[in-house]
This record gives sequence, structure tokens and C-alpha cells, in this order.
Amino acid sequence: MNFLKRITVLFFVTLNMFLISVLSLYVANVLVFEDVVSLLSVIYTDINARIVFAGLAAFILVMNYIFYKLFTVNVHRDKTIAFDNPEGRVSVSLVALEDLVKRTLQQVDRIKDAKSNIVASKKGLHVKVRLAIKSDVSIPTITSQVQELIKDKIQDTIGLDEKVDINVYINKIIADSTLDTKKKSKSEDKTDKGGETERSVPFHGYRG
Repeated sequence: MNFLKRITVLFFVTLNMFLISVLSLYVANVLVFEDVVSLLSVIYTDINARIVFAGLAAFILVMNYIFYKLFTVNVHRDKTIAFDNPEGRVSVSLVALEDLVKRTLQQVDRIKDAKSNIVASKKGLHVKVRLAIKSDVSIPTITSQVQELIKDKIQDTIGLDEKVDINVYINKIIADSTLDTKKKSKSEDKTDKGGETERSVPFHGYRG
């Protein structure tokens, strides 16, 4: 499937480059208008040329259909995971699982923020997680905990031992101690200013 996708993308890139090149040459007056008209006349009158260009048009039509199937239909299909119960078929939205993973990770004390993306394939579920964590935490420990937590949560939710591949990306490390120090210093400054104000009250209204 990946090979077919590469071939399809390569075909459309080549076709677009060819059309852009032809238009650029025509606009730059490298292609003469009479030559273009002559070529179109040959295609219109010559039966062999018409067959060749009809086959090319059919090929492009087929490639457009393959492009649509690969890059549109599969995207929507991969947004759900389905399994069969004795009473019938069950489909679960991957968006719902992504939200579940996010809410689960936000309950972990050392994680400040979490985002997830889940893709379903024949090999199982592929989960990508982006985390913002506190600075006073061991990254190997927290990532191992996150992977185990996500795996257990997803498998318990859908009730299947589906293979879950989990990739964790730490995109931010927040230094809470620095923030706490700044907050404490600000509060101390406010306290000092408040104390000075209170000490100046007895002298309010003094007249010499």
C-alpha cells in the first residue's frame, strides 16, 4: 500500500511539473502558438494520436480514482476502530480514544499538558503523544509510565488485546521551582510594601 501511494504521488508530481513547464514555456513565448495549434490539429485528425491521448486520459482518470481511494477514503476509515460482539458490530471513534488518552494523562501529577493522535492499521493502533512535563521528573520513568498507562487504558476500554504502539515526544519541560520562587518573591514584595503602608498610617494627618 505504501508503494502504491508513492507511485501515485510521483505520478501527480511529474504530471504537475510537466504542465507547469509547458505553461511556462508558452507564456515565455518559447512555444510558438502556431506549433501548439498544429499539434492539436494532429491529435484531432490522426487516428493513432487520438488513440494514444485517449489512453493517456483514461490512465489519468484511473490514477485520480486511486488517489481518491488512498488519500480520502482511507483517512475517514482509519478514524474508527471496529470489532464484533456476539450481539453485533461495534465501532469506536479514534477521536474519542484520543480524548480519553488526553484526560487520563492530565491526571498524572508530573504532566502539565498532553496531546495525542491515534491511527489504526492492520498491525494495530499507533499512538503519538506530545507531553509537557515538570522539570523535577525522570524522563525514562515518566515515559515508561505513560506508555504502560495508555496501553492499559485503551485495551481496557475497547475490551481487546489490540497491539498498541506508543511513541512519546517531550515538547516542553516546565521549571516549576523557578515559577514558585518568582511567585514567592512577588508575594514578599507585596507584604513589605503593605507593611510600610501600615507603618505610615499613624503619621497620616500630622501637622507641624
